[in-house]
Amino acid sequence: MLDGHVGLLADLALMAQIAGLAREQNRTFLVDDTYWNRGKWIDHFQHVRGRQPGPEPGCRAPPPEELVACPRTARHWVVNSRTAKYHLGHAFSEEYEDPYAHSINRVKPIFERAATSFRQTIRPNANTAALIRTARDEVTTYTPPSVKSTLSNTSTNNPEGYVAVHIRRGDRHAHSWKYHDSYVPLPNYVQAVQETAARLNLTQPFPVYVASDSPAAFEEFRTSMPPDTPVFSLWNSERKQLPPLASTQEYIQKEFNELSGEERMKLTTGAIVDFAMVSGMWSWEGDVVPAATVCTISSNICKMAAVGLGWDNAFGFGDPLVDHSMGEIDEDEKRWVEIDQQGTVAPAWTAFELFN
Repeated sequence: MLDGHVGLLADLALMAQIAGLAREQNRTFLVDDTYWNRGKWIDHFQHVRGRQPGPEPGCRAPPPEELVACPRTARHWVVNSRTAKYHLGHAFSEEYEDPYAHSINRVKPIFERAATSFRQTIRPNANTAALIRTARDEVTTYTPPSVKSTLSNTSTNNPEGYVAVHIRRGDRHAHSWKYHDSYVPLPNYVQAVQETAARLNLTQPFPVYVASDSPAAFEEFRTSMPPDTPVFSLWNSERKQLPPLASTQEYIQKEFNELSGEERMKLTTGAIVDFAMVSGMWSWEGDVVPAATVCTISSNICKMAAVGLGWDNAFGFGDPLVDHSMGEIDEDEKRWVEIDQQGTVAPAWTAFELFN
């Protein structure tokens, strides 16, 4: 149940796990958008019953009197941002983490459940997908020729397209003590982008796509990069469909709820496009996707960006000749570059956020 109390990707991250549980337990997964503050689900995404019909494809949603938040033994589970802690808490981790794995490898089953849900169940509708394709096409125009030639000869996504950056401001402060009650400074993002591009041997100058809720943060980042670096975003897109989707102010949940319904829907669409661009989610064969993503773990977009990159790419586990059984992120090969906690808290990646 989408209740409108948390951000878009916070909802989607929780949904990805619940959809996975429904698949595994052969139960029907439904989305109730009655109280959602972002329009109807199908305004942005495909109908989940078409993507994940469940054991009874023709069954109707239960009547309201049968929808109770607890107990877990109820016939129908009602999961939203406020009840998720009762379904996805400690017992969930104990059940679904890999107890025999080490470090970040313990959460791989939960990671893969999210990936399957985004691949099969949570997918943009035709209009949203067209906007995502427009944004990707624009970045492709500036992709180095060496990458384009590789794309034309492959049937799978080539990761070396651009570096994606997500800069969250508004009501999300850093988790690390160093930047407690503040934000990770913009120079840290610039440094991380340049170091990541050098580490991955990206062709210079490489394109950068910036997703942010802050126009000021984007402008500061853009002017801090070398002048010959193509920096893309919704704000400065030359495709007329995209700039109207850009955020006009930093995202604060309470203030978002006070916007008009039309404005909330527009910003939601923009957030979906931004998420697709920083994660590579919902890409088709031959699409240019991020070579790496720089972000901060306090944002749920950052958490789900790792899912879009894929397990091996995100954490640098792609080389079959290297033993990754201890679950230590490969600092030389990783493509998910988290610059807030920077691996000081284990596990370095979590699948969702639980709210009170």
